[in-house]
Amino acid sequence: MKASRMLVGLSGIMIAALMWLFTAPLALAKGPPDKVTITGPGLKNAIEITNRELLPAFGLAEFEDVRSGTIEVPKVGEGYEITSYFKSGSTYRAFDRARYHPDPAGGRGYVFYIGIVNGWSEYDGKWFHVSEQGEQAMQRILAEHGVQLASVSFAAPAQLPVTGSEKGIARWLIMLGGMASMLGGLLGLGQRQTKRES
Repeated sequence: MKASRMLVGLSGIMIAALMWLFTAPLALAKGPPDKVTITGPGLKNAIEITNRELLPAFGLAEFEDVRSGTIEVPKVGEGYEITSYFKSGSTYRAFDRARYHPDPAGGRGYVFYIGIVNGWSEYDGKWFHVSEQGEQAMQRILAEHGVQLASVSFAAPAQLPVTGSEKGIARWLIMLGGMASMLGGLLGLGQRQTKRES
């Protein structure tokens, strides 16, 4: 009887761990990031943004205009890589990456959503227009750091960055498969133990 209770308890722990694995990335994505870094043409060093006034523009599905849907691959030049971070204790952990490309005609720019770091989402590897809030934030940040967007070259089309999402998916599947095997083994042990006790 004690063994079957222990197995039920372990099964509960395994189920809770599986639920955490599925919901942790979503929980982290709530609200604006705690920090954003920007690198790209015209910048000698990475820009680090922790200004609470600017950070909401860089939230997941806030910088990218996902409400309007994906767009065809635009003809753009070199872009600015944006990495969003969430604070975990006293350290920052990278959450996702995107590449911002100004519009050569002066309108709202474009964003290639590279993807969630060590994970994946339905937006990975897709192009969107930048939201109005995101465009205003990028224009302000780049201007404050001396970047004249008109001087950015748009002659060569950008190469699509490798998202790494395939690696993230494989890791998740391996972890889930391992946990499912462990859970199956525990349940099998519990059934054998119950039969012996009967």
